[in-house]
Amino acid sequence: MEKKCLSELPLGKTGRILSLGNDEVLCRRLRSLGVGEESRIRPAFTSPFGDPIAYEVQGIVIALRRQDSGQIVVEEEFSWG
Repeated sequence: MEKKCLSELPLGKTGRILSLGNDEVLCRRLRSLGVGEESRIRPAFTSPFGDPIAYEVQGIVIALRRQDSGQIVVEEEFSWG
């Protein structure tokens, strides 16, 4: 499996969060929504200018700026068939 920044995960692909990064405010915000390490996350759609990006995670949709999603490390999951 390939590790990459969340901002690099293609639309429609699913990834597993490995690290939320070092920004304490962002980590606290995500954890308050129930998002943490091992959560599965999927880029759902982008705004007209490409920033922010909406992500589906834990049954909710959240919007993250590219700057914030670039701090989150994910492992892309590949689907078979």
